[in-house]
Amino acid sequence: GLALAKGANEMRTLIRLLPLLLLFTPGCREKTLKPTESSVETSAQAVQVESAPPREGEPPAAGDSPTRGSPSAKVHIHLFTNFQCKMCGRSVEPLKRLLRAHPDDLFLVLRHNPPEKRTFAASAAAASLAAFRQGKFWAFHDATYQDRALTVEMMVQRAVRLGMDEARFRKDMNDPAVSAQVRSEIRLAQDAGVTHKLTFVINGLVVEGWDDDGRLEGAVALALAN
Repeated sequence: GLALAKGANEMRTLIRLLPLLLLFTPGCREKTLKPTESSVETSAQAVQVESAPPREGEPPAAGDSPTRGSPSAKVHIHLFTNFQCKMCGRSVEPLKRLLRAHPDDLFLVLRHNPPEKRTFAASAAAASLAAFRQGKFWAFHDATYQDRALTVEMMVQRAVRLGMDEARFRKDMNDPAVSAQVRSEIRLAQDAGVTHKLTFVINGLVVEGWDDDGRLEGAVALALAN
């Protein structure tokens, strides 16, 4: 009887630490989540026995990062992305549909993670933060993924078309504080074990990459069930 009780306590401890282990253990990434009824049902049954896992191991709060939704939502999605990533572009509309489907339950925080080998990724991140300062981040974000022109002058033209002040946009784009924010988010990604691949951290659960295979939707469904 004592051995069974001890084993049950150890299992409960492991379940509570699972999000932290997934986030920081190399090679331990969510790869196979599917939005099946059975997987959501199994998760819901587990919650009847165990309380929801803590959010330890998540990236820090949003700060000055672009967000969508309410911080009080039950599911927080930290998106690590860059504007030169084709996979990131393909995920934009499906992610927007997911947010519209759960307007009160999801909170999205966008983190820039531009790789050095991508020529325009860092400058595009800085340009988007300049747009953020004028209240136009998401419009700039969507337009940039639509036409994918990432030279400085093309991004300035895009900002003007979206109604931004050109002089202010150019100044903010080159502001050392903006560059520092991009670098800090790159370090945040590195500290969290995130590669330069498109990555979602959903209540501590890591989903790398995106394809039209239901993994993102499945991970969100499990987080909502928990």
